[in-house]
Amino acid sequence: MAGLEKPTSGKVTIKNMETHDYEDVREGDMGVVFQNSYIFPWKRVDSIFKDAIAKNPKIKDKKEAIQHYVDIFSLNEHLKKYSKNLSGGQRQRVAIVEQILNGGDFILLDEPFSGLDTLTIDKVTEALVKVALEDEHKTLVIVSHDLSNSLAISDTAFILSKPPQADAATITAHISLADNGLAWQPDIKENPLFRDLLKQVKSLL
Repeated sequence: MAGLEKPTSGKVTIKNMETHDYEDVREGDMGVVFQNSYIFPWKRVDSIFKDAIAKNPKIKDKKEAIQHYVDIFSLNEHLKKYSKNLSGGQRQRVAIVEQILNGGDFILLDEPFSGLDTLTIDKVTEALVKVALEDEHKTLVIVSHDLSNSLAISDTAFILSKPPQADAATITAHISLADNGLAWQPDIKENPLFRDLLKQVKSLL
């Protein structure tokens, strides 16, 4: 999806927001935050952000933009730290902000909640919702086994599983949380309809 590897069949296209044409996805079109997020250990957090946003011609006031996302992801006290001295949750948040500042409209997150404690997961999910809602072009693609947290910040879910006699996993269901009134709501996990949806999704796996 991110253009890092060629698909074995078919192709992946992405919409050019200037021409409105669909083009083959290329490396760099989609930001990627890997499960084991890698950020340069010898760089300070503020330097990571400055280098990331320097590549983004869309943002004029770069200092203000950096501070905006630093506030959303609660990273103010870590700006002068070297990334090697951060906790796993802090590195994850830095990696996400780095990809946002790069300027792509699509960000692919691979297991963004893996290895994080409950409080950090709450911070990350709240921040991701804010990012998604502040710009209608910003699209987050989350690949995760953490159904509850993933669905809580999604408007659409694609269920990937391996049907009987199939050689590989494929998309077996498509659920619109937005159509069911379950998207973009605070405390959605407490909603009985959301819990019912979670049970439905588990039954599809």
